Amino acid sequence: MDKKKIIKKLIPFVIAIEVIFFSDSLQKFGLGIIVGALLVEVLNLRLDRTKFKAKTEKSPLKDLEDIKLSEASISYNKGIIEFIEELKLQFSDLTSSKYYKESARLALNQLLRLIDKFEKFKNILDIKLDKEEITYERFMSVTEEVYYNILDNLEKIKNIYQSIEDVNLGYINFRIDMLENKADLTTEMREELISLQKRKGMILGELDSIDRYLSINEKAMTDIDNMKIKLGRVKTSSSQAKKEFDLSIADLQKMANRINQYEYKGNL
Repeated sequence: MDKKKIIKKLIPFVIAIEVIFFSDSLQKFGLGIIVGALLVEVLNLRLDRTKFKAKTEKSPLKDLEDIKLSEASISYNKGIIEFIEELKLQFSDLTSSKYYKESARLALNQLLRLIDKFEKFKNILDIKLDKEEITYERFMSVTEEVYYNILDNLEKIKNIYQSIEDVNLGYINFRIDMLENKADLTTEMREELISLQKRKGMILGELDSIDRYLSINEKAMTDIDNMKIKLGRVKTSSSQAKKEFDLSIADLQKMANRINQYEYKGNL
């Protein structure tokens, strides 16, 4: 802080002290000046901290806003790029939802990381193997299967969201509480309560399915990271290289199959 700012901050305190010492009748006024100046400093400090926090904390959506997908920059065809953009839009819209924002942010984050992981994984393959080799083609084929299966799960999440996004869970909870606490229920009210409870159970079941897909995807993405590290350590000049590549391809195939293990049956 420069001297001018320090002097400016001290002026109210100096004036207040002079008032207190040299005028008995204005002592309360002088104390009021000091209290007011302290309150201003406290508010300024809080404001500065808020601004600093806003600058240093990274928005979960910032990276997504910055990403620009194009056929030239990533290894997806035009149809997949459009599909990814559709998922981005759907999840982005839901990040402001009261009841679905947390899982929508997780889905959005997975989508963003998946794009990055696919490109980095492909870069390692490009370094380790010749694109003309059969092993490279096998690797890319099963790698794409893994990534497309994760995208498929994200699409299933998107479809679930589309079926429940207009459902006001807050209102359902409010109405259930009101009916459950009502002393005398008419036949119609009892039927309404049963219907609302059933509806709430189905919505919670849908949200549970979303959580399951997110967990499956997260496990797969962790496995991808581990596989990438493992591939980075393979010495292509080693006599064991082909065997290690074959084992990695087999592991990737198992990974692709695991991603599709959970079968969503729908609750609505």
